[in-house]
Amino acid sequence: MNLWFKIAPEGTALHSDAFREAAGSDEGWKATVIAGKMITLTAYDLLTNPDKVKGIQEKFKELKAKEGK
Repeated sequence: MNLWFKIAPEGTALHSDAFREAAGSDEGWKATVIAGKMITLTAYDLLTNPDKVKGIQEKFKELKAKEGK
């Protein structure tokens, strides 16, 4: 799972001074906290719902089979 979330204005280059400044801003901090809560709640949901995990695994296998992998 990849988690992408916005902490800098659209078009800001990664690993740039502008990105660093955005990451250290109040808005960057707020976005990081929200993203952390999202992934924590997702993990909790999966850990407490084994049937949901099985469904996800089945869907993953189905999609991979369609891709021929």
